[in-house]
Amino acid sequence: MRKINWENAPSTKTPLNASNLNLMQKNVEDAINGTVLYSNSSGASSGTLLDNANNYDYIEIFYFSSNSYHYAKNSVKTFKETLDNVERFTAVTQSSWPTSSGTWSSITTTIYTISGTSFAIYNTRNRTLTVNSSHTIADDNSVNNLIYKIIGYKLN
Repeated sequence: MRKINWENAPSTKTPLNASNLNLMQKNVEDAINGTVLYSNSSGASSGTLLDNANNYDYIEIFYFSSNSYHYAKNSVKTFKETLDNVERFTAVTQSSWPTSSGTWSSITTTIYTISGTSFAIYNTRNRTLTVNSSHTIADDNSVNNLIYKIIGYKLN
């Protein structure tokens, strides 16, 4: 965001003109819409951002999950954290749903990490629970979670 730093009259350094009004409008739109750092409709499990994520206060990660049981698009927002002197964004998502018979529930846990200009998905696990007399728990690591858009937001 580029500030105008308005000055009171009689100063003419910051005129009320189209250029300054357009800059104000762009700043407002950028604050609301954020900056697209990554966009790929096919999705990816890792990749490169258009700008350094550390230039932003928080990130919104848009992802989709696709497996034989379920397909969903969702997003998660995460704020910057510093661990081991490395600034990064980390988000953990969980989703669950029943099958058509209502006897199965599947919980997918995914860890998304963004640092600098790169992003990656780690530890995607799908756990299926059978709610019947057998109480079965089965792990399936074949879940296909992919990031299709990342937006960065600045608070000031």
